[in-house]
Amino acid sequence: MFTRKTTPRAPRPQPDDRTPNTAGHFRRAEDGAIVILALYFFVIMLVVAGTAIDIARHETSRVTLQNTVDRAILAATDLDQTLEPKEVVQDYFDKAGLRSHLTGIRVEEGPNYRSVSARAAMDVDTWFIKGSPPEDIENSVVTLSDWYEYMGDDVWSAVASGTAENGLPNIEISLIVDVSGSMNYHNRIENLQVAAKEFIDTMITRNDDGNIITISVVPYAHMVNIGPDMAAHYTLIQPHTYSYCPKFDDAAFHTTGIDPTEPLEILAHFEQQDGFLLFSNLGHLIDEGPDKPIDVPWCPNEEFRGNAILPFSHDADDLKEAIDNLNGYGTTGIDLGMKWGAALLDPGTRPVIDGLIADDVVSGSVSGRPYDYGQRNTMKVIILMTDGQNTTQWDIRESYKTGMSDVWVKRDYPGQTLADMPDDYSRFSIRYDDNGTPDNHTDDSFMRRDVTDAERELSHPYGYAEYDDSESSPESTETVTRLSWVEILATWQPLRASGALLFEGYIRDYIPFADFHNLGEAPIIEIYASDADARLSNICAATKEQGSMVYTIAFEAPDNGKAVLSDCASSDSHYFDVEGTDISKAFAAIASDIKQLRLTQ
Repeated sequence: MFTRKTTPRAPRPQPDDRTPNTAGHFRRAEDGAIVILALYFFVIMLVVAGTAIDIARHETSRVTLQNTVDRAILAATDLDQTLEPKEVVQDYFDKAGLRSHLTGIRVEEGPNYRSVSARAAMDVDTWFIKGSPPEDIENSVVTLSDWYEYMGDDVWSAVASGTAENGLPNIEISLIVDVSGSMNYHNRIENLQVAAKEFIDTMITRNDDGNIITISVVPYAHMVNIGPDMAAHYTLIQPHTYSYCPKFDDAAFHTTGIDPTEPLEILAHFEQQDGFLLFSNLGHLIDEGPDKPIDVPWCPNEEFRGNAILPFSHDADDLKEAIDNLNGYGTTGIDLGMKWGAALLDPGTRPVIDGLIADDVVSGSVSGRPYDYGQRNTMKVIILMTDGQNTTQWDIRESYKTGMSDVWVKRDYPGQTLADMPDDYSRFSIRYDDNGTPDNHTDDSFMRRDVTDAERELSHPYGYAEYDDSESSPESTETVTRLSWVEILATWQPLRASGALLFEGYIRDYIPFADFHNLGEAPIIEIYASDADARLSNICAATKEQGSMVYTIAFEAPDNGKAVLSDCASSDSHYFDVEGTDISKAFAAIASDIKQLRLTQ
């Protein structure tokens, strides 16, 4: 076999890595990369640090301005400040060396209220920030590129503003007090008077031009007497002018207001006898004579004028005089007291108060009250007290509220009242037969009391021969007058009128029993106690819904009275259950609470 001989090759020489002679080497080299990165970070840090410095300088300037604004407006709103509010603000900026940066001042003032607003602005030079970022930055997020675009030597405005308010709230208070007959026992009315007057002295202080607090006194028994002054500004269905106690249907207790343009029926003027039986007291009633008037009208009249509402007063002396003049009588209608107390806080009553101001009955300084519900810087407060519970409420049958009776009287002089007449029943003549001509009295048949049989039956007009048919009035001469039911029942109790005028005619068969009986039973129940409780609950709820504060005081009251007052109060802490002189502590606690609320509002 032939074998070819070969010689081994030497290894090829490897390139020297230390020889920088190719582009690839430069591309692969990593020396100096950290320097480039450091330069990037340095620029970023420089921007961030510079921006932070600009922001800090801007914020320092803004805080300086804001602190000056805050101190200035707080001092300017001080109600005891004697300088003009604008001058106070300017002085604070002068002292801080910032007067040139004050751009605006606005002042609003009232008798017991002040609001001061101020605005200041300062241009801060920037090192890195070129003005504010654009307003169209998405989602208000500013990126580094945004700042970079707006970097440069520019100014950034620092703005400060503020508003300070100071004032004592206008307070309207309805003081609703029970003056029912039970208040005459155990010194209750005396203890109430002491407590209420102390409350007035506490609340009405330095209250002249400021007119911060007004109090309306609302006395109530079984009805509320608004008095002739207030009555003149309501639309009353008024068959008489003896007294002024408006009536309400159930729906009225779901709202706080009483529209003065809506017709309101007033209660008949009468006295409800206490549990008399029809025949048991006739002898006593007949023997009293015709001159004895009613003692306690169901709605108080001038004799009980001290129990009329005193609206919107801020005169402590007038208020305390009204409290001193309270008289206890009758039964209890808490719902009616609360209704009028709430109405006197309702802005719908403003036309009535304006009318009373025009009549010079109420001070002109209360113009504009009652203020609107929710009005700034205003508090509305009700204080409702009772020593009892709701009772039955009465009125007169419709047939006796208007119209003429079948009784004529001979007066001694024109205008003489029944109460002023002497004890002489013979002056009364009662028609028992109109002979089918009710409007023609010349053929009527009459009878008289306390006369002989021969004189008892009369056929001449009006029972008096001297009556002249030529008189212009078809019902009377100057002294011979046909009586209205209103005048009769405003003078005598229904049972007494029935016994005095109709009893003899009944027993002698001149007068039908129904006429005699119905007059004696003229009073009828309109509202039962349970219905009055429901009406009270409704008006209390409506009052609280409007934002009024309701305090209640059960003063030696029975359990049901306590229950309805506890339900009426704004909260458990607004309800007081007291006895004796502790009623003063209740009023003092309420006064303290109102004053505390007044300071914190």
